[in-house]
Amino acid sequence: MRYNHDTHTLTLGRKDCYCGDGTMNGSHQCPKCGGSGDGPRGGKRGCRKCHGSGKVYDSSIRVTCNRCNGEWREYAEETWCDQVDDDVARGLPFRVTRANREQTFVEAYLGSGLYSVTDYGDAWHRLTDDELKTKVREDIHYVQAIKIARKTDDPQTLQVCDEIVIDVHPNGYTISGVFAS
Repeated sequence: MRYNHDTHTLTLGRKDCYCGDGTMNGSHQCPKCGGSGDGPRGGKRGCRKCHGSGKVYDSSIRVTCNRCNGEWREYAEETWCDQVDDDVARGLPFRVTRANREQTFVEAYLGSGLYSVTDYGDAWHRLTDDELKTKVREDIHYVQAIKIARKTDDPQTLQVCDEIVIDVHPNGYTISGVFAS
């Protein structure tokens, strides 16, 4: 995914296969069941060592990846759920808001925005706005494009948000991408 500083947009591209080198772990026949997958008393798919598959995977045996067939560079099209470079999110302006309110169900149990934190009042009582901005900027890792961007007329391009807002409340905080208009 490419970030354009001038237009403040993300554009889809291609991504590498997650095998990382065109290979994957190989396997050999399970020594416990002899490759049948049966358990010690003949129970179908009951072998505990190989989980009934008859194969034991071994990281010292490398074989060609069965997803990319060894062509791992630029293997697949990116989607908006893929990761953007962490520096794109870290480079946005950060703003802290504080509201004396209850934590919502979504914030507490599901997570909202980039992520939600339940810190039982640590950010509310102890951290200044600048300290919290620094902490959040350091904690940003693996940001999905859809968390900081929105659709444009071009299906291959998303508009990046204008700022990151850290919404602090007495029980924690939520980090969200915000658009000015």
